[in-house]
Amino acid sequence: MSKNSVQLIIDGEIWLQVSDFNESTPYDRHFMIKRLQNGHDVFIFGNGEKGCRPSERYGKFASPYKLQTVRQDEIQQPVVFPNGNKPMNPLAGIYRAVVISNEDPDNRMKVQVKIDAIPEMGLLWAASVVPLKENDRIRPAVGDLVWISFRNGDPNQPLWLGKISEEEPPPIFVL
Repeated sequence: MSKNSVQLIIDGEIWLQVSDFNESTPYDRHFMIKRLQNGHDVFIFGNGEKGCRPSERYGKFASPYKLQTVRQDEIQQPVVFPNGNKPMNPLAGIYRAVVISNEDPDNRMKVQVKIDAIPEMGLLWAASVVPLKENDRIRPAVGDLVWISFRNGDPNQPLWLGKISEEEPPPIFVL
């Protein structure tokens, strides 16, 4: 991210400004800024293959957002990311992530994930909150989408809550 780039926070998720979508994956929350002939700036989001779109998560995305500058003294004290690179406020809520590996080197049934809303956080090993058995292979497969939360908002304690189903809902039968 360049020195003059902008970060958007949409419903608590960080979106990073890029100059193009060539290096973006379907899970990256990237956007570009384009200046129109009338002098207005517009935000352009990915197409779902090169960068994701807000509509994938929020249904029909057409909402005005007011841009504002926040003074440094108005920001709460940060918590340090697990990789030590970037500070951040405590992580509240539930985040969507993609499973990168389910081969836990410590044999604790953790899965390695990348949180699409916080790409600068890097890869994390998330513990399960549901009981698992090694033989049942209940763990998500590589590439599956899962829900992630953080114990007490601590970025050093990620938990995976369950797998996100991408299948159509079952048909409804009327008897």
